[in-house]
Amino acid sequence: NHLFPPSLQSEKGGCMSLKQRSKSGLFLLELLLNLLLFCVLCGCTLLFFLKSHHLSENATLLHNAVQITSSLAGIYETDADGLHTIAEIYPQAIVREDRITIYYDKEYHPCTQDNAYFHVVITKNNDTANSADIHLYNQKEELFYSIRACKFIPSTPESLKEVAGL
Repeated sequence: NHLFPPSLQSEKGGCMSLKQRSKSGLFLLELLLNLLLFCVLCGCTLLFFLKSHHLSENATLLHNAVQITSSLAGIYETDADGLHTIAEIYPQAIVREDRITIYYDKEYHPCTQDNAYFHVVITKNNDTANSADIHLYNQKEELFYSIRACKFIPSTPESLKEVAGL
């Protein structure tokens, strides 16, 4: 009995039979396979959670981009000189002839160019004085969202006479 290690000896002092050792080997193999399967499933679940978190962040960014550009389009469309009005509302904006650039931080608050996370460029179209393109760019200067603002300016009798050549 002293020739075999205690793990291979039975309670009666004899050796563990070959049948008992094969059953414990199968049990350990099954346990390892279950552990491997569990780890693979945990990894897949983690990937799904990370993907859903990424999609949620992108949806939030897109929602905020739509809100910002839509509000700027609304300001542009409601005033005869929309660019001037936007420049008055956003004093930290950079104004050039027919173009305004407004910088925003990560919390979507207007800020200076140094602290900017993304920026909006509002460009008055040359083809018509009544429309402007509003583009939102991310930190990498990639276009993230774009919208066109158009104003309707009602005709006056004087403008109709000019068009008719009278």
